[in-house]
Amino acid sequence: MGAHPRHFPEEQIVESRPGRKPIATRQVLGAALWILNTGAQWHMLPQCYPNYKTVHRRFQSWCRNEVLRAHSEGCRQRTSRERGHR
Repeated sequence: MGAHPRHFPEEQIVESRPGRKPIATRQVLGAALWILNTGAQWHMLPQCYPNYKTVHRRFQSWCRNEVLRAHSEGCRQRTSRERGHR
């Protein structure tokens, strides 16, 4: 992500903390996008993705905290700047 701020709070978790290792945001986002694209129910998430309960819980957290909105707005602004728009 370079100089851009991180929008996903779980990316700030220290790897050396005790307990389970956090599931990568990219994996959870990919799983949530699969659900959104297919319209499937959460429990139908294929096993190649993280557990559907984990994905659903994180997705709900992102929605409550408007994380996805902030991330998409940041992407839109960067794309606009790269194209020379204001």
